[in-house]
Amino acid sequence: MLQLNEIETTVRYLMRVEDQSVTSGTELEMANLTLRRFVALLPWEDYTLIDTSLATTAADGTYDWLTSPVYADVLSLEVQDGDDPTGPDTYKRVVPSRSIQQWLALERRTADFPEQYRLYTGSTDKTVLELRPAPKYGGKIIRVDGIIEPEPFESGIERTRFRLRGIDDAFAMALSAVLLAKKGQQARAEQLVRSASDTIRQNTGKEISPDEIREKMLL
Repeated sequence: MLQLNEIETTVRYLMRVEDQSVTSGTELEMANLTLRRFVALLPWEDYTLIDTSLATTAADGTYDWLTSPVYADVLSLEVQDGDDPTGPDTYKRVVPSRSIQQWLALERRTADFPEQYRLYTGSTDKTVLELRPAPKYGGKIIRVDGIIEPEPFESGIERTRFRLRGIDDAFAMALSAVLLAKKGQQARAEQLVRSASDTIRQNTGKEISPDEIREKMLL
């Protein structure tokens, strides 16, 4: 959970440029772009979040989707089942819509426990969550589990969400590689990509090859 100011210090060392800045102007934009791409490399636990702020309304299947945090990938969506014999607060999974035919058929069902959901842009250009069939009961919590987009850096004082210092180091390596590639220093950028791959594996046990990093970071 390093501040961008602290990551900047590491970037200067890795790039071998004493006055390199990543906390303002174009470089700040590059830092935010790189963080979004870096977070998309793996399902990081640090950017996995469970939200329980939504609740059902009886016989109403449409809800304004979450705007904060912004979910880049929903891993699961569950709703409390008011008819579950083990207890009215038991969560059951609602699956994404499988086909338009099934989705349309569910529209004709009377209110019951939802089987499927969809996310789409509504008429007001806001993202809508729709459950079908519409929930039978109101006040049941909708539990969302997924990967969130990182909050953008606005200056040098905002932090990443990474608990391990090693992953912040890997992010600094990736950011340095992006900036070096932009300057035409491909050889040094390639070294840092390999170092980022090794650092991620050492800290998490997860394999991501230099080629994958290069492709996803658009180097």
